[in-house]
Amino acid sequence: MAAAMPRSVANVEYAGHTDTGRRRLANEDAFHCDQRMGLFAVCDGIGSQPSGEAASQIIAPALGHLIRRGLRDRDAPDAERLRRGLGEIAAELSLNLYQQSQAVSVLVGMGATLVAGLIKGRTSFLLHAGDSRGYCLRGGT
Repeated sequence: MAAAMPRSVANVEYAGHTDTGRRRLANEDAFHCDQRMGLFAVCDGIGSQPSGEAASQIIAPALGHLIRRGLRDRDAPDAERLRRGLGEIAAELSLNLYQQSQAVSVLVGMGATLVAGLIKGRTSFLLHAGDSRGYCLRGGT
């Protein structure tokens, strides 16, 4: 029988805000927070590439869906199995984004950075692609 994923992450405060910034006309940032799943993700469109805002808006919510689907029918995964599963999900997400970009000519070449944290119990996993950064804040440091 498949074990349920933990329903919430205790003692985690989070907030999200995006800003167009000084150089862009469109906001290429997106985030997705799901405290019940322990998932916190930030995406940023790749500068000088087309449709970065579309890429980040596709990736951020899709990540949560893919993680839920990928872990739904599995027993409670150990850390190594979860790490491998996240790698597979990242590859699937990249392929899906590429396929969508090929379907619409103005989206060809779109891309975005991704930093996501997945917290399971006392263990955190960081999924990272591109030059955006993730930080761990612990004990005020």
